[in-house]
Amino acid sequence: MRAWSFLLPFALTSTLACGRERAAAAGGGLAYYETYDPRSLDPALSTDVPTGEMVTCLFDGLTQFDADGRLLPGLADRWTVERGGLRYLFHL
Repeated sequence: MRAWSFLLPFALTSTLACGRERAAAAGGGLAYYETYDPRSLDPALSTDVPTGEMVTCLFDGLTQFDADGRLLPGLADRWTVERGGLRYLFHL
């Protein structure tokens, strides 16, 4: 009985703390925490992981990968491979 008198208030408090989530408001901003400053925001100079993560957040690519690793269109609607893979033509 003594255990129930301890567990019941704890269980009720835990249940009340699990309230319904509020829907996220549209618009606003995004706060992104980085452990240190990126070396550059130039994609050509992105040689370390934090800089690469920041560049990925800032720039869209012509293509992107899905969760299964398949190549999907990004900024490019489609692309064609020509000259035996020596030339790629991206259609925007």
